[in-house]
Amino acid sequence: MLPPYVSAAIERQFEGVSRRQIAHAAAALSSRYRDEMPGPDGFISDLQDALAYLAARMPATHGAISRALATLVASDPSLQPETMLDLGAGPATAAIAAATRWPSIERIRLLEPDATMRSLGGQLIATAPVAELRNARWIQADLGQVAEQEPADLVTACYVLSELGSGAALETVAAAWKLAKKALVVVEPGTMAGFHLVKAIRAHLIELGAHVVGPCPHDGPCPMQRGDWCHFTERIARSRLHREIKGGTVGFEDEPYSYIAVTRTATPGASSRVLRAPRITKSSVELTLCTVDGIERRTVPRGERVAYRAARRLRWGSTL
Repeated sequence: MLPPYVSAAIERQFEGVSRRQIAHAAAALSSRYRDEMPGPDGFISDLQDALAYLAARMPATHGAISRALATLVASDPSLQPETMLDLGAGPATAAIAAATRWPSIERIRLLEPDATMRSLGGQLIATAPVAELRNARWIQADLGQVAEQEPADLVTACYVLSELGSGAALETVAAAWKLAKKALVVVEPGTMAGFHLVKAIRAHLIELGAHVVGPCPHDGPCPMQRGDWCHFTERIARSRLHREIKGGTVGFEDEPYSYIAVTRTATPGASSRVLRAPRITKSSVELTLCTVDGIERRTVPRGERVAYRAARRLRWGSTL
């Protein structure tokens, strides 16, 4: 869930603004994201698009990014980044999520080419309780200028690399990895195309010497078979504004996402991760796991009481 100060700042942006017009813009924006067809200026082309993004997309992307960053916390609690560089920062979504998780962050740089997004993002973090976030430095630059930036302990690139061709995306990731002193996190939509991009990024980063900490429990080849894809979902509570703009009646939505989190130093991690929602019956729990030996399907019978109770508590994305 977005921090209260961010939600309040978004609400202020909609004072005196036609909700109907923004709802139309949100529907068009969702269609472009769903069909993965950005316009000549990217997915966001004007202020209405940017406001639609704040109301309809930012809560979900923030939730997914927060969950991906949590992988780093779980894999190595001693990892305390002091500097952060966010590539394609948009309205500072990743920085907001990271500042919440790591009080250790002292300096944040946000690379974002779009003036509207920089302006809106600046207003969202203007009242942040964390001074380092309020004082974040905005950099007017695009992803072609990543190599020119200063290194940072934590580098993020979230929901942005899919706007590039695959070759350009891999070049950008290689440049981002050179800048990452401790960790790099990439998040993309949890679509088949999003996963295949993340899969290619993962392989490229391993070639460059990165160590995977999530979601994979190993640095070996991805075991996902053709026609399948690795993704997770984050359930997001919808605000009244969110429901109005998206025309929804349900109080939540599930955001599918794919991601890769890598570090400079190898750390002992989980032996496996749950790849699908567990199938729970009265007699057993059926699990689909990614392990160091590949994808395994494991059944935990009710008769194994301790293991069965533990398996019932597992969720999609849980580690073992």
